[in-house]
Amino acid sequence: TRTFKKLEVECKLLGAKDITEEALRYFIKDGVFRIDELMHNFKMEYIPVNAFAFPKVHIFRLQTNTLPDNISNDILEELKIENTKLSILPDNFLFPNLKSLTIYGSPLEVIPDIIGECKKIEHLKLSGTFPSIPESLWDLPLKTLHLGTGMTQIPEGIGRLSSLEELKIEG
Repeated sequence: TRTFKKLEVECKLLGAKDITEEALRYFIKDGVFRIDELMHNFKMEYIPVNAFAFPKVHIFRLQTNTLPDNISNDILEELKIENTKLSILPDNFLFPNLKSLTIYGSPLEVIPDIIGECKKIEHLKLSGTFPSIPESLWDLPLKTLHLGTGMTQIPEGIGRLSSLEELKIEG
């Protein structure tokens, strides 16, 4: 309870903008940092900037529709964003060591080109209705690609995914 009290004080004082990493560790379960639990417990409206300072971050049932503008880091390897109101990713969405990205059950409207700069992504699962797929995706070392889209044909660039083992496109 001591750590919890400290976190509660930090949330009230800092308005969730910058909570210490030590306090954030309270919400790590099975090696995964759960942003949604932090925000729900303290009725936070914004995701703390340093919430992405862990190798695995999962966000479920989040009511905010944006991520912080300056969340890029070298630590994050797995990011799951599920059943949120997130409709757009920030322009500086850059995680050089990101290996797995899942955005599911969120009204994502555009796959930003910047995802192609996350050169280590092997598993990409995105739901949404996308008018197009950025060319930069076809140069990633993807092993798994799941796209929930309204596409009527398979994009030509998929043929460039030489490491692809699993492809799922929902129409």
